[in-house]
Amino acid sequence: MGRRPNIGFFVNEIDGDFQTLFWTSIRKAAEKLDVNLITYEGRILFNTDNISGEHNIVYKLADAARLDGLIIATGTLINKVSMDCFIDYIKEFQGIPKVSIYENIPGVPSILVDNKKGMKSLVDHLVNYHKFRKIGFLKGPLSNDEANVRFSAYISVLEENKIEVDDKIIFSGNFQSETGWETAEYIIKNNIKIDALVCANDEMAIGAIKYFRSMNLDYKDNFVVCGFDNAHNSAIITPSLTTVSQPMDMISEKAIELLIEEINGTEVSDVIKLPTSMVVRESCGCSSNTNRSSTFSDFYIRAISNFKIHENLQTYSLETLYDLLTTALKKLNIKSCFIIKYQEGPINLNSTIPDFSELMYAYYDNERQVLQDMLFKTKMLVPDNFIPNNRQFTYLVKPLFFNSEHFGFVCFEVDSDDVINFELLRGQISNTLKGALMLLEKERMSEQLSEQERMSTLGQLLISIANNIKSHIMTIAGSTVALDSLVEEYEKSIDDKSVTMEDHHDIAKDMGSWIERIDSTLRYMTNVLDQINDQYAKFTTKNMDSFSISDLIEGIKNHIRKSEILSTQKINIKIETNPELRIAGEVINLLQVIDNILINAAHANKENDSDMIEIRFEQLKGCILISVKDYGTGIPEGIRSSIFKKMVTTRGKNATGIGLMLSYSTIKGRFGGDLYFNIDDTAGTTFYIKLFL
Repeated sequence: MGRRPNIGFFVNEIDGDFQTLFWTSIRKAAEKLDVNLITYEGRILFNTDNISGEHNIVYKLADAARLDGLIIATGTLINKVSMDCFIDYIKEFQGIPKVSIYENIPGVPSILVDNKKGMKSLVDHLVNYHKFRKIGFLKGPLSNDEANVRFSAYISVLEENKIEVDDKIIFSGNFQSETGWETAEYIIKNNIKIDALVCANDEMAIGAIKYFRSMNLDYKDNFVVCGFDNAHNSAIITPSLTTVSQPMDMISEKAIELLIEEINGTEVSDVIKLPTSMVVRESCGCSSNTNRSSTFSDFYIRAISNFKIHENLQTYSLETLYDLLTTALKKLNIKSCFIIKYQEGPINLNSTIPDFSELMYAYYDNERQVLQDMLFKTKMLVPDNFIPNNRQFTYLVKPLFFNSEHFGFVCFEVDSDDVINFELLRGQISNTLKGALMLLEKERMSEQLSEQERMSTLGQLLISIANNIKSHIMTIAGSTVALDSLVEEYEKSIDDKSVTMEDHHDIAKDMGSWIERIDSTLRYMTNVLDQINDQYAKFTTKNMDSFSISDLIEGIKNHIRKSEILSTQKINIKIETNPELRIAGEVINLLQVIDNILINAAHANKENDSDMIEIRFEQLKGCILISVKDYGTGIPEGIRSSIFKKMVTTRGKNATGIGLMLSYSTIKGRFGGDLYFNIDDTAGTTFYIKLFL
């Protein structure tokens, strides 16, 4: 190969106890072996427990057009999916040479570690050195082969030492720290007597130790705890964790070397198994010479400690975002960053990736680049002129989305061990893009309305909408990612002895509650704009110059038949004019106005246990008067003066008040008429539509 190979890397995330060590190791191996590394950080596959599953879309961007080979950290991806399902999933990447790490995939060269030997040495240490007999086990995900091998090794040692296997002290886990905490709590509260708890990974073991510390319990008076992985925090936590070490650097280098051989057509081994080794520290009851200060690396230290990303990227102007982002990237020592938007507009997780995308922003080699109509093939990730040829590089690809709406992706160049800032930047860019695109859509609507000169109430309409959403969006969207990150940071800072674990979890719980309230409000605001788009599309349709009253009545009857709530009403239509009289304008626009009024009438009736609605067509001097009368409870006095000017409603949180605002604008602007109402305190409300002939 005449150029430096481009190696793809699938991993669930790069910011985590085990993941950070793994990511740093493979990034440095790529530098050492002089290959380009493109990392697709897409979280655990098919995780429906929370919104993190939306990150999976980033894996779809991998393609032979940009990649020469692909390393898959399979063990980090499949905790929620079976191996058979995963094998089907990666068929999408046929034609790309692949290497799997931590799981054996048939037909794919795989690098494994000797989980069995490592776990056996650990359990044997507890049995034969410490003389423990009552040893519990916290398992990993059932879909994870490594977890299953570690559990099998535990069983083997017990059987070899003639220790009865007790199902009551074998617990289900998922590799997450919370599982360790909950299991330790369960054991203590239920007075289950064990000598030791062996966890299938360090994350769960550390969770168990954190529970002891939160309750001011001495682990030696209860049970000792051991893990597996020798993750970063295992040496830092007190007591330091007895565990099993994986040869991380060897794994990373071997994976790249194996993939290069495969790319070059060299026959390679199907499976390579690398050794593990026990690391004895304090948590098993042994003494340890661990120097905690020497084991604490800069993985979790911010590059700029006083620079708060969420505070410095608050805007809903794309140009302002780009200016602020340029400043932030310089401060954070990030060499390159690219924002890419799908050409076809927002898609969802299950959509096919659009063929083409637009490069909206490029910061390359520490300088912002001038862009002009930068369309390119999406799976190339960035245009070729932003792929360095004269040096090795590592790119990190992350999706840009808001809830389930995917706008595109962001690509960072990474050349340091700092992993904290990338997710904060991704989240803030996503939120800003959502807000900016919403405002652009509103501007598009404004331009369309301006072109239809008769929409004389446009300014009032937009001001009301903007006043309703601006204060919510500006304060909420910029805070969501920051709060989420702070929750995670509080969880990670539990080791601070001045703050108890209970304090941290209370704070995190409060923050999580606040985030939920914020997200709920944002969903409401998105619903508002969706309704504006829907109604405005109907209001601005123009297919004909005029229509008859009989055409209009037929359309009204059609709407009534199709509407669930209107079909429950007794609607009486009275025609007191020539039904063939023609009205200038588009019938669907007037139908939408009448439909809005009818639905409001039906809801008003429901509150007053009534089901009568009267529609009347009258011809007065120089005009047609259409009236819609309900027998509901009327309109509260406090909002009567605002229903055509502001987004007010009496129908609860799921209604927006947009319908009447747009109805008023349509009658005034498109028909040159008038819309008003009269309230009869004993017999409901009547809305009048006056159309001049």
